[in-house]
This record gives sequence, C-alpha cells and structure tokens, in this order.
Amino acid sequence: MLIPHYLLSNYPNIKKLTVCEIDDRVVEVVRKYNGYGLELNKWIEEGRLEVKIDDGAKFVKEKVAEGKTYDAIITDNTDVYIATGPARSLFTSEFFKNINTLLNKDACFS
Repeated sequence: MLIPHYLLSNYPNIKKLTVCEIDDRVVEVVRKYNGYGLELNKWIEEGRLEVKIDDGAKFVKEKVAEGKTYDAIITDNTDVYIATGPARSLFTSEFFKNINTLLNKDACFS
C-alpha cells in the first residue's frame, strides 16, 4: 500500500487508483497501524482509492472481459516461489498478455 500512498500524495491529478490485493489482512494492517492509514481511509471514502481483495491474475482477466482499460498498471510481485507460490499466476504469459490488452495507448506498465 506504499505505492498507492506515494502516488496519491504526490500526484493530485490522479482521479482514481485501484489496488488489487490478494490478502485482506495486508490492507487491514496498513489502514490500522501505518502512519499513512488515515490518508488511505480518506482516499477510499472519497473514491480516489479503490481496494479489491482478489487474485491479481483473475482481476486482470475479468477487466479484459469487461473491456476496461487503464492509463497505468503497476505490479508488485514479490513471490520468490514462482512455480509453487501463491502468486504464480502473476508470472504467466496469459497474465502479461492481459496486462497489455488493458493498457490505453501511451499507457505505462511497471
């Protein structure tokens, strides 16, 4: 949740940022215990920050099916167990093809 905090704090022109997090406890702990939790709560209430609890690959696939597009997509893949870990679906060619489909012209991906 550090990246959304940085982006929303430093780029007021961002109208809406969507975060997909597989573990709801991560969001709960950040909102409750981190120093910037109050800001995150405010942005959620204002609608600038949307938090989805879901598998990232499933979320991306659903957004492709809906015809959704984005100006930017950032992934935070920290799973070192690519073949067996819980985030293995984020390391597939299907996932990256879906990311590409979701990007607007001149969009960026990190």
